[in-house]
Amino acid sequence: CDTMVRTLTMDKEQGTVLIRDTYHLKTKVKSVSWRGITDAKVTLKSRKEAVLERNGKQVTVRIQAPSGAYFEVESAEQRTPQKKNADVSILKAVKDKPEKKMDIEILLLSR
Repeated sequence: CDTMVRTLTMDKEQGTVLIRDTYHLKTKVKSVSWRGITDAKVTLKSRKEAVLERNGKQVTVRIQAPSGAYFEVESAEQRTPQKKNADVSILKAVKDKPEKKMDIEILLLSR
């Protein structure tokens, strides 16, 4: 990515946080991704929605934009001498064939 600007918008009444990453790409890339690292249990509800659960609490994570973006889950486990990161996951929102100027918007909704 050539430049990226992150904006966070919190709405206490709605219990939401909107994360907007605005990308300005000068060169053509295969894909762009947003990543969140968590030790919560991650359940994909659809290509655009995941639920994070930890200690009996849940947060719903939704891709608001762009169309065609989708979630993937990966392990964050590493080999020594790094911290092992057992039971840590990476929730990744991927947009293949991104436009030169594009927003990835992720909505976090507490339950």
